Amino acid sequence: ANPSESPEAEETKESSTVDSSAFESSDDSIEQAKAKQSFQRSLMKDKQKQDAVTKREQEQAMALKKKKQEEEAAALRKKQIEEVDRKKKQEEDAAAERQRAWKESMERAAALRKEAEEQRQQEMERARRE
Repeated sequence: ANPSESPEAEETKESSTVDSSAFESSDDSIEQAKAKQSFQRSLMKDKQKQDAVTKREQEQAMALKKKKQEEEAAALRKKQIEEVDRKKKQEEDAAAERQRAWKESMERAAALRKEAEEQRQQEMERARRE
C-alpha cells in the first residue's frame, strides 16, 4: 500500500490544506492590519501637519494683533506727548505775554512818575519865579 494513499495520509493532506488556507487567511489579516496601521499613521501625520499649520497661523495672527496693539499704543503715546507739548507751549506763551504786559505797565508807570516829577519840578520853578 502506498503511504500517501492511506486514510491517515489523506487526513494529513486535508489538514495541511486547511492549515495553509488558515495561513493565507492569517496573512491577509496581517496585511489588512498593516494597511490599516499605515493608513492610521498617515492620518496622524496629516493631522500633525495640519495642527502645526493651524498653530503657526494662530501664532502669526497673535503676533500681528500684538504688533497692531503696540502700534496703537505708540500712536496714543505720541498723541499724548504732543498734547502735553502743546499745553506747555500755550503756558509758556501766556507767561511770556504776562511778562511783556508787566514790563509795559512798569515802563508806563516809570514814564508817568518821571512826567509827574518833571511837572512837580516845573511847578516848583514857577513858584520860585513868582
